[in-house]
Parts: sequence; C-alpha cells; structure tokens
Amino acid sequence: MKSLLTAILIAMISSFTFVGASASFAQTTSAVFMVYPVWGTQESPILAFPGASDLPLTLQIVYLGPLNIYDVNITYAPSFPLSSIPGQGNLSIFVPELQPGQDLTISGLFNVNNQSKNMDYNQNLTVSYKVLVQVPQLGQEFISERQNVSFKVPIIGSYSIKLVGFRTLPMALYSGMYAGGVTVFLTNDGNVPAKDVNITANFGSPLYPLSPSSNKAFLAYLPPGDVVNVTFPFAINYESSQPSPVNATVTLSIKTPIFSYNYSLPIEVKPAAYFKISSYDFAKMTPGSSDEYVNINLTNIGGSNAKFVTVTLIYNPIFEPYSPSSENPIIGAYSINETFYNIASGQTFTVSYIVNVASGIKPSTYYLPLLISWKQPPTMQTMYQIIDVPITVSSYSFFDGLMGDILIIIAGIVIIILIIMAVYGLRRK
Repeated sequence: MKSLLTAILIAMISSFTFVGASASFAQTTSAVFMVYPVWGTQESPILAFPGASDLPLTLQIVYLGPLNIYDVNITYAPSFPLSSIPGQGNLSIFVPELQPGQDLTISGLFNVNNQSKNMDYNQNLTVSYKVLVQVPQLGQEFISERQNVSFKVPIIGSYSIKLVGFRTLPMALYSGMYAGGVTVFLTNDGNVPAKDVNITANFGSPLYPLSPSSNKAFLAYLPPGDVVNVTFPFAINYESSQPSPVNATVTLSIKTPIFSYNYSLPIEVKPAAYFKISSYDFAKMTPGSSDEYVNINLTNIGGSNAKFVTVTLIYNPIFEPYSPSSENPIIGAYSINETFYNIASGQTFTVSYIVNVASGIKPSTYYLPLLISWKQPPTMQTMYQIIDVPITVSSYSFFDGLMGDILIIIAGIVIIILIIMAVYGLRRK
C-alpha cells in the first residue's frame, strides 16, 4: 500500500514539473513580428492628415521567427485617431502556416479624426497562432499563443489656406459706380489637399452682395501649392442721391471641416466727377412740333475733375434729334454729341439740342435722356451717367392755330399787294 502511494506521489510531482517546463519552453519560443504601415501603397505613398477620409492604409506584417507557426490569424482593430469606413469593420487575415522570413499584407480604407495632431500614433494588431513543441514523454503538441504587436502610424500631412492677394473689379472704384467686384487669390500652403472649402465674403456697409448667393463660393479640392482666384460681385448703396467716396471692409471667411480662417480686405471707393442739372429752358412744345430747342446747364458736383466729357442725346420715342432732310446724316449724328476737354469740380457748362416731338402723344411731362461719358483721372477709367431732363409737352390750342392761320393770311395779302404795286408801276412807265 505504501509503495502504491509513493508511486502516485512521484507521478504527480513529475506531472507538475512537466507542465512548468512546457510553459517555460513556450515563452522562450514566442513568435516575433514586425509591422510596416504605409499610407497608400509602396509605389504610390500618400500623406495622412487630420480630417482625411477614405484613405488607404497598407500594413506589411513580417514574421521574423524563430519557428514555423500554424493557424495564424491576424486582426487589426483601428484605434484613435483612425476608424474604418462604414461597412468595412476590422481587418483580418488567416494563413494555415507561416515560416520565418515570410510576410503578409492587409489593407483597408480609414478615416482620420478631425481632432488628431501631426504626430505618430500607436496602433496594435492581434496575432493568434499555434506552435508545435516537443513535450517530454508525450511527443509533439500544439500550443496556442496570442500576442499584441504594436506599431506607429504617422499623421504628418497638413494644409493651410492663405490669402496671397486681392484686387477690385475694376481696378479703381469711383463714386457713382453702383456695382463692382472683389477677386481674392488663395493658395494651399500645406503638403496635402484641402477639401470642402467654403468661402464667404461678408460685405460691410454700404457694400452688399449683388445677388443673394453671390458672396459665397465652394472649392471641393485645393491641391498643395495651387493658387485659385474667386470673384465676389457687390453693389454699392450710397446714403444720399449724390454718390460720395466710401471706405468699406470685406471680411473673407474660409471654413474647412478642420480649420477656419478670416481675412479683412479694405475697399476704397475714390472721389469722382458727378453731374447734375443746374438749370434748363426749352421752347414751347406740342405734339408733332419740330425744330424745337432745348438748353441744359450741367454742373460737376463731384469731388474730382472729368476729362473728355461727352454729352449724348439718346434716341427715344418722344423726342428725336432734328435733322433737315438735306443735311448729311453724318453731320446730323454729330449734332447729338457735344464734347468738352475738361470739366473741373464745381464747373457748369451748357449743351443745346434741336428736337422733334412725336405726334399723337398726350400732353404731359416727358423726359429727354442724356448720356454723359468721361475719363476719370488719374486712371482715366471710362465713367457713365444718365440724366433725364423733364420736358413739358403742351396741348395744341385753338388760339395758337388761329394766330398761325392769321399770320399766313397776312403774309399772303402782303405778297399780293407787293405784286400789284410792282405791276402798276410797270404800266405807268
């Protein structure tokens, strides 16, 4: 009996020793892995950056040994700042056997969190496998192993949108203009593309967008180093009927999914010439009358001189320039334009025209439109202004017609008397 108990005790001690030896052996033969992450591919690498989406990441996993391993299952579950695109989940690969020196590749598409920074981030993949070991007295046996393999993923890409310049359209804005534009020049000063760029021009008074959406622009893609220009048209709302110089500010707001930028753009509307009717007179006009004069005195009430001022009578249905049928059409056309070399600020000048009045119109006040064009110093930019001269067209009265008929009769009588006197004098001779 004693010998039996002794044998059992020896067997138990031998068993414990064996298990301990097996565990120690398994630890000393743990597999060694190296992971090499590449954004894109080895042939076409790319840079990852905060806020990027759908970026391809390739993991090259190299098994360094020391033994052959079996039933190898590798799983990569991304952690901050990476996340798999919807529907992809974790990446995994299985191989029945892996020998030292062999490598595996897994790849997928990932998004990079907006809150990440430019640095290397730790990531882990899990490797489970079996090792075939020699067990004393029992022979060979598979032992399951599991380990986490750490590696670093670089997030080193960045973009920076900068304003490199701006200009107004036209290059010089003058008081009296009611619309213009500002063109901004933007560049991406980073090393990766900027995506989903929203640009808004916020106009300060008295400027405002020319249309409800004309102050907004969207750039889907802005590559590094590229320069793009965006134009925002605007209108100018003068506080009084007489346009005056203006100093305004346009705030350029640029927003991306990650960054925001703001730039202030000073806009200057310079003083310019501006014309106003100081006085005028015209002949009594009736429907159908012709060869009637109109004299208009115009004054430059703007804050600048005007060069090469031309005042043109615009054709309209009520008043048309008078032109005798015998007159050269070129001379007739010239008669509707009057040009002056220089009109100083505060100076008054006069233009005169001969017009015909349309027949069949009702007596009322109608407008004679004048187009004023000039070169605005110092840039000599062409400027325009339209002035409407109110003209009263009176009714044709019976008395006016009667007086006209009487004058015609008197003129006829005088002519007849002259003829009779001439004939009578010849007979007396």
